[in-house]
Amino acid sequence: MLDLFPTSSVHIKRIGSSDAHRGSDALMTLSNWLDNHESYYPSIRRWFNDKVVPDLKTGRRIGYLGFQGEAPVLAAVLKQGEKSKFCHLSISEGFQGNKLGQLMFCLMAAEVRHLSKEVHFTLPESLWEREKGFFRSFGFESVEISSIQYRLFDQELRCSVSFPKMWSRIVDRLPMLLTGAAIAGFQINDGIVLSVHRNHAESIMKGHKTVEVRRRFTSRWIGRSASVYAAGGSGCLLGTVKIADVVQGSPDKIWRAFESELCCSRQDFDRYAGNRSHVFALRLRDPVPYEAPVSLSQLSHLLGQDLRPPQSYSAHSLTDVWGRALSVAALLHSNFSAFPRSTIRHSLESN
Repeated sequence: MLDLFPTSSVHIKRIGSSDAHRGSDALMTLSNWLDNHESYYPSIRRWFNDKVVPDLKTGRRIGYLGFQGEAPVLAAVLKQGEKSKFCHLSISEGFQGNKLGQLMFCLMAAEVRHLSKEVHFTLPESLWEREKGFFRSFGFESVEISSIQYRLFDQELRCSVSFPKMWSRIVDRLPMLLTGAAIAGFQINDGIVLSVHRNHAESIMKGHKTVEVRRRFTSRWIGRSASVYAAGGSGCLLGTVKIADVVQGSPDKIWRAFESELCCSRQDFDRYAGNRSHVFALRLRDPVPYEAPVSLSQLSHLLGQDLRPPQSYSAHSLTDVWGRALSVAALLHSNFSAFPRSTIRHSLESN
């Protein structure tokens, strides 16, 4: 779920094999949307029926629809493979800007990350001239006349980029795209990665364990998001939780106040607190789990940079390696709803 700016948001629906096999309402809406482009892409209806629908059934292609409320405002079609293709992306006139366009490029690239060595699309020459700064920011600098001319009255160009180059641009820009917004509830601002024993980390994400104790901590993180890292074994990120409060006190005071919320025995608590005069109780709320754990090895591979597991907790910024890692984790585990009301105006068409 891509949920940016809760008011005036755009919810993204993914259209796949089951939609194509049963002729779902979403598939019909996508077909009707594309029909509106018939005046300047005269073969688009045949393309949809003869190529898109069969490929949706096999999983070779994926469709997307964006809705504000019940009204469609965005449509996209993606073809997967070693040479992946952004076949179509169009966004309603009233949803202009550039963040939505950027996020759709990121979303489609993440979809093909396991297969793609190259990404390409075709577009009218006038659009390239108007928005080439946008496309170049993703690495699309190779432009040539397309061997097939899809559009009336405007020469069609083919743009391409190697997938590694495009992905590196995406990794660098994602944290800033998600500043002040959230994908699936995951907001990327300055925060911390909190290392927790695997069993306790899972309990936190289920909402059972609502207090975590630290020997050292600071109240500066009150109200901020913490990413929960499950320590032990291969190590993985489970999601995020909000630090609602930080209470400092003696171990006895903390135990009496939060015994039922700590989800541990007094023996384990005393073993951790030792002979310290005070410890810190982190009161946690609003856990937002990923759809599946995200291993550090997977994130290291996607970033092209080793991630070191935090010991107790590790602060991160938007632009450091953990900021980039958390933005990629959010993108991978979104379930396609809610983009903000801001887009780049463009329409890409291809076969």
